[in-house]
Amino acid sequence: MAKRHKKKRVYTISVTSDISGDCPKYYRSRFNIFRACIIITFLATAAGVLTAYLSYTHMNEMEATVKALKEIVSTQEQTVSRLENENAALISRNEILSITVGKQQVENEEQEEIKKERAIPNGFPLTDSAEIEEQDEETTSSEDYLPIIIFDMSDAADVVAAGDGIVSSVHEDSIYGNCVVIDHGNGYFTYYRNASVPKVNEGEEITGGTIIYVGGLEDNKLGYQMTKDGEYIDPLELISISG
Repeated sequence: MAKRHKKKRVYTISVTSDISGDCPKYYRSRFNIFRACIIITFLATAAGVLTAYLSYTHMNEMEATVKALKEIVSTQEQTVSRLENENAALISRNEILSITVGKQQVENEEQEEIKKERAIPNGFPLTDSAEIEEQDEETTSSEDYLPIIIFDMSDAADVVAAGDGIVSSVHEDSIYGNCVVIDHGNGYFTYYRNASVPKVNEGEEITGGTIIYVGGLEDNKLGYQMTKDGEYIDPLELISISG
């Protein structure tokens, strides 16, 4: 029996034109359906693999990017936390410093007030009791000695500064022998006239109670004067204020 041969199908493609006079053209092609399916399947698989690879790569890149961003955020959070702690510490230090400065300012003001009070020459200029001698005509005739208090000192009495100040002058006195002038820095000057040798030097900074003359039998008189802003005032008025 003769073997029948399967006819291969031939497909004809006709190409025509809308221009009159053109003849249609025919193209013939033979298709192998099985081969076509394999090729299509291969291409589809290749496209799927490529798409999967690209997606995988993209996801890895995204994960790496997200991880990097998380690390940056974590670092920034740590930095913010550290800065907040440092800021809190600075605020605490500033508060402590403000309190310290405030206390120091109060203390300085108090010290300044004490300094001003100590510079007022309201102290008694002798270390022991004394009698006030009435002024005679010879004393009151000199304008330089007005007003003046003349103390008759006891043998145990020393002449002392009536307040804090600086010795502005140490010079001879025609009546009492020597004169020491103290500038108290607040407009007050005190004058101590006595026959004894002065125990302080010009330019020396002294405090109230500093010995100016050492008393004795032959130098038991003190001529004590005071000026305020260049005008002589009665020392007893200031001494009486201190009690």
